[in-house]
Amino acid sequence: MIAPGTQTTALMMGLIAAYFSQFGPTLGLECSPRFRRVVPMEARTRIRWEITELEDRPGLGTIFTCVGTLLLLDSGMVAIKGACQGVLLERP
Repeated sequence: MIAPGTQTTALMMGLIAAYFSQFGPTLGLECSPRFRRVVPMEARTRIRWEITELEDRPGLGTIFTCVGTLLLLDSGMVAIKGACQGVLLERP
């Protein structure tokens, strides 16, 4: 059995949302996964995100851009690559 793409991408997006939400209100702008390999249901995986850009937008907040991967630990192969962009909203 394989893990559905919606499940694996939800885990990846949830990790990024949990990280940024600790700094305040966050809004996701876009997320684009690229499926490279099948993810077996029992697979041990590692999700890694890297912040590649932070852009201050006065009156809105800080736009962040990240790239990430979901790695299959047993084979060392990347199953999913992704890019994500969101905004840390300014507090009134």
